[in-house]
Amino acid sequence: MEEMIEKYLLGLLSIEDRKAFENQIAQDKDLAREVNVQRDIMEAAKIQGLKSNISKANKQVKLGKMLKIIFITTAAAAVLGLATFYIVKSLKPTIDPTEVGTSLPTSEFKIDNTKDTVIETANGIILYIPAHAFGDVNYYELEVKEALNALDIMESGLSTMADSKLLATAGMFKITATKNGKELQLFNGKEITAQIPTNEVDPAMMLFDGVENATGNVNWVNPKKIKNYLVNRSFDELNFYPRGYLAKVAQNGYDAINKKFTDSLYWSFGHFESALPVSPVQPSARNVAPNSMFKQNRVIDTSAQKPKKDERIVAELDSTVITKQIQPTSIKALQSIEFANTYIATKEFEQRLQHLFQVCDEASLNVYIQNLDKDISYADSIVSLQITASKKEIFQRFAAQKLGNTKNASPAFSKLAAHHKKKKDAYDKAAQKAREKVLSQYAEDDKDKESRDTKKYQEEAQDRANIFAKELQTNLVEAYRQAGLTYPSPPLAKGMYTVPIRSTGWKNLDQYVTASTISRTSLKTTYNDKDISIVYNKLNVIVQNETSYDFVNVYLIPNMLPSYQKMNKKEAIYSESLNELFEYELICLAKKGKDYFIYTNILQKKNQSKKVKLRSINKNELNKLLQLMNKNTANRNVADDLEYEEQNLLYNKNLEIRKKDDIFRKEIEAVIWPCYSVITELPMPMENIGTDVLFKLQ
Repeated sequence: MEEMIEKYLLGLLSIEDRKAFENQIAQDKDLAREVNVQRDIMEAAKIQGLKSNISKANKQVKLGKMLKIIFITTAAAAVLGLATFYIVKSLKPTIDPTEVGTSLPTSEFKIDNTKDTVIETANGIILYIPAHAFGDVNYYELEVKEALNALDIMESGLSTMADSKLLATAGMFKITATKNGKELQLFNGKEITAQIPTNEVDPAMMLFDGVENATGNVNWVNPKKIKNYLVNRSFDELNFYPRGYLAKVAQNGYDAINKKFTDSLYWSFGHFESALPVSPVQPSARNVAPNSMFKQNRVIDTSAQKPKKDERIVAELDSTVITKQIQPTSIKALQSIEFANTYIATKEFEQRLQHLFQVCDEASLNVYIQNLDKDISYADSIVSLQITASKKEIFQRFAAQKLGNTKNASPAFSKLAAHHKKKKDAYDKAAQKAREKVLSQYAEDDKDKESRDTKKYQEEAQDRANIFAKELQTNLVEAYRQAGLTYPSPPLAKGMYTVPIRSTGWKNLDQYVTASTISRTSLKTTYNDKDISIVYNKLNVIVQNETSYDFVNVYLIPNMLPSYQKMNKKEAIYSESLNELFEYELICLAKKGKDYFIYTNILQKKNQSKKVKLRSINKNELNKLLQLMNKNTANRNVADDLEYEEQNLLYNKNLEIRKKDDIFRKEIEAVIWPCYSVITELPMPMENIGTDVLFKLQ
């Protein structure tokens, strides 16, 4: 409904549609209220647009929306301009009973004649008055009477006759300048620029001068065609994004008000290649968008395969996507100083651009760029001839408005098309290079992560082997001691015996001890008429509030063993069996944000369960503690493992950001390139489709 209201207010509906919509407005009070609100918003936007450009002195601006027929008295010409100084003072209406239009709304202003001035009347007429417009006076009073609706015209008794012809008027206004009660005239060569609000533009409108006769009637003479000049705006005021882009940015929690951010994000999408690599269709892959962050497209060569009936259908669908959509880099190239004085920097072009995004053909955008030296209506008419039927009527109505160009349009503007292409190509390369740099960094991060993981796996595997060897030797020495024997050091082997084993069971004391060490369970047996015992005690550890930390590591630091042991976790419990022949220290390390937490304890030689509470520790204190721990034991550095975990944490956090960014970019891509989408609801069995990714125009 919002789009229908917009078309109605802009005069883009057909006669039939307009009548039907007006009937709907007459019957629906809520709709009528919404139309009035939207009309007020549009009028406010137009007025604000002129006010915001007051810093551009003596620069002619363009007439956006004007009255169907404008009547003006005095020598003030209805051409538009811009001011560097804004002052507005709305006073109570003054009534002179001897004057025509005494009952009309009147605004009075005190004007500094030495400065360029912009004023706005109570009914929204905007006037630009150049400095020294009324000679060498310093100050003067300006009065503006307005009759912009039929009621005011009738109540004031104003005539709508041009000699003997009756005119269909859409409004009148009168400008009077005085100094000490004496009326002033415009100085030679000076002119006042007027912008009059209206709901629609009639290309056939005329400007008349009003001549008051002795009887108080006004005759409208000297009709002049009015050129519909366009008003230049700052690019910061214009919305050159596809419809829905800012809403999608805000929906994903980003700052849609920060234009620097929204611009950089939009431009980062760079150039959409129409010849996309072909990837296998995954039944579960839905809403896959082009140019995605983790794109891993694999080209499938099907040229040697015999075409099937279904594959010919695929080829026909693919042929519809050769048309290139409007690229963000094209829009970036437009928002430069070179185009600031062309009709590109206008609200009228902004309005057309919103529809051009939906046309999905950059060639239509190029029509406007290649004809900057002509009226915008000329480009409208060309585009209306070459686009599809769904948008053709809109651009036909744009063309029918017969809007002009900027006041200072130059034939040199035609050369800007080549400049735009050059800038766009440069932005394409820059965007591609920037994106490749990001993806290259991601690939490097992944490679570093893989390298760290491989190294960590190899180190921990070697640690486990070394610990087992050392612990087994310790257990064997103890077992032999308890048996009253001396454990022999293994001699250097000169050869090997290969023997078949056809039965299970223990073969000697070494076998018993080895099995106990592997299973980390206590051994109780008899050997050489001696009782043999190797004791393992069970340790269970629970870390309080563990889920509140970014990561938690629980270590056992055994004396005489070559490395720390990281305890295994099942559900919420860390468990390990401790050899009674060793002394163990328990260390729990955790990190949350930038803060570190620790727990340490010397373990007793018994079965035990601990519920530990971590305490905060600063990084310097932690480093000293770890250094002391490694100095006093034979263990490999626990700090190395902590560093690995921190790097892993950082990688995982970045990975989550990457995943979120990937999803976000896919959603944004669907807005930026609305005419491309991956077909996931296939109209035929998957096995009959082949391996092509299919695209269709929505």
